[in-house]
Amino acid sequence: MGQESQDTDSVFDFLYVDHVRIAVLASQLDQHGHLESVKVTDEARETFKKTGSASALALKGELQSEKGTNEKAERSYNPLWLHARQFLDIFDELGFVQRDIKEAAYGDLVVVSGNLTVVDPRFMKPLWREIMSAVPGMQKAAAEGFAEGQSRQQRRAAAREGQKSAPPASTPAAAFAGVIAAFLEGMPHAVRGRLASNGDVLWFMLILERMSVTPEEIVLKHGTAVPGEWHVAGIVDAIPGEEPVAAPMGGDSLGDALGAATDALREQMGRPKTDYGITPLLIFRKLTSYGE
Repeated sequence: MGQESQDTDSVFDFLYVDHVRIAVLASQLDQHGHLESVKVTDEARETFKKTGSASALALKGELQSEKGTNEKAERSYNPLWLHARQFLDIFDELGFVQRDIKEAAYGDLVVVSGNLTVVDPRFMKPLWREIMSAVPGMQKAAAEGFAEGQSRQQRRAAAREGQKSAPPASTPAAAFAGVIAAFLEGMPHAVRGRLASNGDVLWFMLILERMSVTPEEIVLKHGTAVPGEWHVAGIVDAIPGEEPVAAPMGGDSLGDALGAATDALREQMGRPKTDYGITPLLIFRKLTSYGE
């Protein structure tokens, strides 16, 4: 992936870059693998020339001498961020990029533009029990949502587990609320993003180490909606209306109960079934050039 292939007509401001996945994909296009460093050596030679007349005792002619010096300068470059830009250019040229999300299939590399929203639920993690106890109707709603689709034996087992993990409660609803609170505390409170584009929504999770701006800065500056037009490049891994069917647990009542609870919690905390799911590789916006 040489530097000469870069299009300098535009410059990108990256909010998120998954260097690892980009390296894995890009390395498959080169027999030598992934380029990790670049060294450039500049060499300059300076020559000094001196000319004079021969002495009277010598033959007629001129005396000439030259002296030269060589200077070398070596510069090392880290192409990490250059790869992020070139990745899009090269994969687009090779025909791997799908720009219409409605035509995308599982495993397609898509680039979609739209309005970006970032949500950081990490501050909620230590508050679930207090919320379950304080909000009117929360215990009943949690119990009904958790118990839906479960057998009587499973509901009784969940109630016993809730009584162990939650403070003493006098009602089944409170016991179920304790179970839900325990599950919510144990769920990954990951930062997630959504991109709205022409009526379609892409849902994705964001790994903190791959963000160039902290979620705290986004939340305190903008709330959840980040202004401007944003572009997301990622791998499609979930399509609305095409939910996979879970394999039967074969009589494993605990597995069935956990599966039902996980599905219910995913609908509350995870990707809505109406959204596309992607694994993001790049999130960026274009800088405006005012030059001629």
